[in-house]
Amino acid sequence: MKEYLNENREYNFNIEYERYWNKRTNGNRKKASGKDNGKLFATYIWCLIKNEKNESSKFALEKTETTDYFEINENNIHYNNTNKIGKNVIIYGVPGSGKSYFLKKKITSRISSQQFERIIFYPEYMYYDFVGQKVPSSNNSGLEFEPGPFARILKKAISDTSDKHYYLIIEELNRGNAEAIFGDILQLLDRRSDGKSEYEINNQLLKDYINKNNNKKIDKIYLPANLSIYATINNSDQNVFTLDTAFSRRWEFEGQSSNPKENELDEVAKVYFKNKIVGTEYNWNNIRKKI
Repeated sequence: MKEYLNENREYNFNIEYERYWNKRTNGNRKKASGKDNGKLFATYIWCLIKNEKNESSKFALEKTETTDYFEINENNIHYNNTNKIGKNVIIYGVPGSGKSYFLKKKITSRISSQQFERIIFYPEYMYYDFVGQKVPSSNNSGLEFEPGPFARILKKAISDTSDKHYYLIIEELNRGNAEAIFGDILQLLDRRSDGKSEYEINNQLLKDYINKNNNKKIDKIYLPANLSIYATINNSDQNVFTLDTAFSRRWEFEGQSSNPKENELDEVAKVYFKNKIVGTEYNWNNIRKKI
């Protein structure tokens, strides 16, 4: 499909329409409604462009039982990888600027719930909550490892043999002592150009957990290229932990504006901003502009 796209960056839709259908049906397509075919072809081109831009659109063209032409199976139009390679990104902004909504819109709403872990840091949150720890087993047979969110998503990413991308999303990163919570995991945040960890660490508990019931065995712990970490921070709060240079340099920073232009808002936000506050004549957009 990418070859088809690369050949035809400047589309003549009248020519490409027939070329596309002839290519898909070996020239034996029965005439169907122009509206249906046109809509399908436009969707096909849209999917190709999304693929070329690495915006993670995947789809299948399947022959139906009732027709001799192909149609898009909507169940196979899904967002799998929103990143081509793994990265560490901090989304920063003032409270209420939409950081969590941005991550929902960009990532979590587009993938399966099995592809991400979402957590929040707070002052009492510790390394063992994040990574995992040994606890008494339920059958009183001793201690067993209880994985934390980092261990769970890391095992999924390392074990995966498909093209799925996995995400660890940390809300309020600077409300916890991030350097202490990450501990030895901090070493893994240095990434190579392909998204994999530049360095590996020895962590026997994590290693045993990942290798258990897993066909893919590892010797050391690393971040695979199909695992990204996104975090949010409020940069206007006072009673929060500071992020030191050694920690911060391993992240990309993306600002989230508290005052986006109205023409840049999506349809959901536009409706929300137009809703009047109960008992008043004002809507949220009025309040936002005044602030």
